[in-house]
Amino acid sequence: MRIVAIDTSARVGSVALQEGRDLICEVTVGMERKHCERLMPAVQWAMAAAGWEGDSVDVVATTHGPGPFTAIRVGVTAAKSLAYGWGAGAVAFPTPDAVARGYRHLSRPLHVLFDARKQEVYSARYIPDDASGFLVRRGDVECCAMEEALRDADPGTLYVGDGAIVYRDIVERLGGDGSALGEVGAASVRAGAVAALAFEAGPPALGGDHVHALAPLYVRRPEAVVRAERARSI
Repeated sequence: MRIVAIDTSARVGSVALQEGRDLICEVTVGMERKHCERLMPAVQWAMAAAGWEGDSVDVVATTHGPGPFTAIRVGVTAAKSLAYGWGAGAVAFPTPDAVARGYRHLSRPLHVLFDARKQEVYSARYIPDDASGFLVRRGDVECCAMEEALRDADPGTLYVGDGAIVYRDIVERLGGDGSALGEVGAASVRAGAVAALAFEAGPPALGGDHVHALAPLYVRRPEAVVRAERARSI
């Protein structure tokens, strides 16, 4: 199974190519606010470097949020366009799941926290699963105040992500006995992790309907939508 994976959830994006269990290449690109301009050239470069043609790709995988709304839309739209054009399947994963994939063998709870601004965080909690030996997510990805995210915190949790750094004082106060902060930058999202998730999930259904069903996972509604609703209610 040939997989093209992309991530546009941060200022630094990435593209990865994987065949079966083997990661063929991974390209990291500084995108800042130019995701539209820099993503596709990175995909083209990786494909050329590996000698792949589009019609040989089985799956296009992407993160679909939460994250900056425009960046997430770019990634989802690109994944849908590539999959449709190549006749491939398409699949999307929550951004925190891609981070947690890098900690899959952790024997303690993991809490991924992204700074959502407005005194809120995107929060996803993971616990070790005895049956699989991997971390599994507990519940949905949420957007909430930091104090709410840390309610009933598991002892010994490892906290990662820029939200954990921004609200370090709250983590230290409410994070639970034996908790720890991950290193700065350790929770960056890698397209290689997205490709691994796609491989583990197995081949997705093919066809236009499935491709077009991919949608951003905003968790919190875009501010433009909220403002429009407020304006209509006046």
